[in-house]
Amino acid sequence: MRFAGNFAPRVPFYYGWVIVISAGIILFITYGTQYSIGIFLAAIEKDLGWTRAELSLAFTLYVCTYTTMSTISGRLTDQFGPRKVVLGGGFLLGTGLLLLSQVHAPWQYYLYYGLIAGLGMSIAYVPCTTTVVRWFTRRQGLALSLSTLGSSIGIFVMPLLIGSAVNAWGWRISYLVVGGSLFLTVLIAS
Repeated sequence: MRFAGNFAPRVPFYYGWVIVISAGIILFITYGTQYSIGIFLAAIEKDLGWTRAELSLAFTLYVCTYTTMSTISGRLTDQFGPRKVVLGGGFLLGTGLLLLSQVHAPWQYYLYYGLIAGLGMSIAYVPCTTTVVRWFTRRQGLALSLSTLGSSIGIFVMPLLIGSAVNAWGWRISYLVVGGSLFLTVLIAS
């Protein structure tokens, strides 16, 4: 049974596979960016002279926000639909990263990364995976594993790309590029 029925555009294959690819792309860029934090921390520490403890507090806030608010993302997905929820999360995560390019004080880093980006990231995994599962009755495991493969590949590839960007352009411009790219990618994929 197809989840969207008449809502899917006419394509010569089952449209659920487009959903799998879209979810995989969203998970690729969001998780890949999340696991690139160490690259930015070293550059910020060197540039602004903040301690590793000050910078690590932002990641702690991020993880607490991300994990706590993830419990709400399923309810939001049921209420508003995955597209709106993922777009909202992409907007928050992208905005948080864009704002990070302008930080000059630790409290800004805590707000932009720990809270805004953390809220945005909390809305990535649940809507993507539940939507993929809803599109499949057969091959559900295959579809889900292929979509979540995006996060694993992102965790491997994105730090390499972001590391090159930070080395070439510095951390501020890299945050602008990553934040803008993330928002555009989520917008297109959703």
